[in-house]
Amino acid sequence: VLNNEMTVQATEKEGRKGKFVAPDVHVLVVDDNVMNIKVVQGLLANYKIHVTAATSGREALEKIESKNFDFVFMDHMMPEMDGVETMKQLRRLSAGTGERLNIVALTANAVSGAKEMFINEGFDGFVAKPIETMELERVLRNVLPKSAIEYEDISGRAMPVEVEESDSLNELASKGINITA
Repeated sequence: VLNNEMTVQATEKEGRKGKFVAPDVHVLVVDDNVMNIKVVQGLLANYKIHVTAATSGREALEKIESKNFDFVFMDHMMPEMDGVETMKQLRRLSAGTGERLNIVALTANAVSGAKEMFINEGFDGFVAKPIETMELERVLRNVLPKSAIEYEDISGRAMPVEVEESDSLNELASKGINITA
């Protein structure tokens, strides 16, 4: 209840009432602990995000080659290929497509300076385990395109999202369209 209340409060600060969802988003969750994957699946279900799981770095690489994902949650400590090495391999694979795949570190290694270490390694975000809903939502808002986010009122009905002109122009510019002409 508190987490949902805080989510509603956060969206009210933005001038919206309700919670955000991303029903067209597909995420790959990579963790060697199946229980951790189930926890992330449960949390992301609140946002209507579709989850595909991988229990190793190798499996993550195979899944990335066969399906497009909007972003990846990557555990740091895994046998064989750890999260940093897997992230670097995923970056090499996605470099050929011309699109940057957002990869967020998901780790119990929440010691001081861990976030900076993961960002310096090349991750696009950091979420510590156990996962706090507000931190998860902050990271989701950072890695998801604004166009993928919808808002629902308390009853679960979709609310119209007003897209600012600058957001639309920035999206066009990010796709290589000249917006200055």
